[in-house]
Amino acid sequence: MSNEITSRRTVEEMEEIIKRVKLSTAELICRTGVGHLASCLSVAEILGTLYMGMVKGNDRVVMSKGHVSAILYMYLVEIGIIQKELLCEYPNGILCSHVHNGVPGVTVTTGSLGHGLGTAVGMAEALRLSGRSDTVYCVMGDGECQEGSVWEAARLAVASGLDNLVVVVDRNGIGATGFVNGMDWVNHWNSLGWEVRMVNGHSVDKLMHGFWGIETKQTGRPLVIVANTVKGHGVAFMENQPIWHSRVPEKGEVEKVMEALA
Repeated sequence: MSNEITSRRTVEEMEEIIKRVKLSTAELICRTGVGHLASCLSVAEILGTLYMGMVKGNDRVVMSKGHVSAILYMYLVEIGIIQKELLCEYPNGILCSHVHNGVPGVTVTTGSLGHGLGTAVGMAEALRLSGRSDTVYCVMGDGECQEGSVWEAARLAVASGLDNLVVVVDRNGIGATGFVNGMDWVNHWNSLGWEVRMVNGHSVDKLMHGFWGIETKQTGRPLVIVANTVKGHGVAFMENQPIWHSRVPEKGEVEKVMEALA
């Protein structure tokens, strides 16, 4: 299968696919007992909009938030990068519980948080120096923004004038061990020299507006889209509950999850 993405969908088509992908992801995680379902639900619309509405040709996507591998694999199936049969191997074979580059369509192995942006900066700089017009996208969680390496990479991106770099922060307010400390996201990134846009991370339409114009922008500034989301979105008893970061629904909870996402 080709690693290139060649088609885009309407907002309505994307919303329908995203709904199906969320349910399929929940089924996969509940069946195998492995995965970060609440985080997958947090990032679902972000990834759906990115892969079905923005990424084209040889654009790169760095999934710094590597623990959402289950839903990433579902989207790679939807856009024809990997075969559906491979999902039977999850979380073994090449479809690990954290993203790795043995999977077609995956640019870099991630899971140790805070490394993705530095990698994306290097890729964007290499593309710029080679005269390529491809865009590098990096999807991060807000929890990993507590890592110092993130801000070192953010400063380097500005110093290098990487307007071919787009970061999306999944701002759900919860990390692996609890709530993420508050930050003035717009002013903080702006103070470093980034262009900042804040959107509703569960609205495909708002996300598309957030991405507007990036294919032709030549501002000399990287762009960060801060997407406000809810961890466990769509499943009431999971929403905004830190305990669900890595917990998998148990037998009595699975049916409720499926009903909520159906």
